[in-house]
Amino acid sequence: MFRPAVLLAPLLAASVAVAQPIGFDQALEAREVSMGGAYRALGTTAVGVDGNPAALALFKFFQIDAGGAYDFGNHQWYVAGYVRDSQSSPLAAGYSVHYLSLPVVTGTGTSATTRYISGFQQVFAFAVPVADYMSLGVSTHWINESDLHINAASLDVGAAFKIGTVATLGFAGHNLINTNHPVQLGRYFDLSTGLKFGPVKLAIDALANVGPHQFHPRLLFGTEVALGNSFLIRTGFDWYTRTQYVRPTLYLTVGVGFVVDKGGFDVGYQQSLTGVGNLFVATLRVVL
Repeated sequence: MFRPAVLLAPLLAASVAVAQPIGFDQALEAREVSMGGAYRALGTTAVGVDGNPAALALFKFFQIDAGGAYDFGNHQWYVAGYVRDSQSSPLAAGYSVHYLSLPVVTGTGTSATTRYISGFQQVFAFAVPVADYMSLGVSTHWINESDLHINAASLDVGAAFKIGTVATLGFAGHNLINTNHPVQLGRYFDLSTGLKFGPVKLAIDALANVGPHQFHPRLLFGTEVALGNSFLIRTGFDWYTRTQYVRPTLYLTVGVGFVVDKGGFDVGYQQSLTGVGNLFVATLRVVL
């Protein structure tokens, strides 16, 4: 399965109503959320630390990003920070940290109670160019969730390619080390591409887990249009299936970005079309 869609799957089974919780795979920056979660081959933002690690070395940046989000439907929230350095040396490196707070309702009627479960994820990523058009990368994801007694780490590896100045392409395998936590650190693979046509950028990511009698695909699409040098508009969608839910989940997303010298500010909104929560995200970016 995908990297944690939930930190608390065993407890959700006892919930009053089934709700799609935010997971670390969805705890992204505003730009990526507003582009439907499609970003893995772009290689232009610090949040790439969490995706295909090889994309970190496609372009040279030093970036520091911080942001957070709140789900108005499920009253869940997260904060995240990212650092990415691909210009100080040929070896690109990045780090991200996430903190999630998830409410869980147990019981029914007057006996229903709500408790909050929190968790951390830290990601360390490294990438190196092996040719002008190709890079390889590796990253480790470490999750700590004390309430559910989860303290585990796994490994991602990936390759990324530049096709002239128009396109990028990436492939990665995620959580390749078995941790016996299939929900939080389940194995999956992604194939992604990014396209640039003047002021327009497109991103398409296709994800799927692989296992006996298991194939749960996820398709993400996003577009970004630059209006001048300081304003960006974005939109996208996120469609996927999960074993925990009866029907596929579909989100539509939208957002804007404001660019200033050596930084910017982004906001994004994710609207569910299947009744599983809506998300508002904001991110502050520094680029050196």
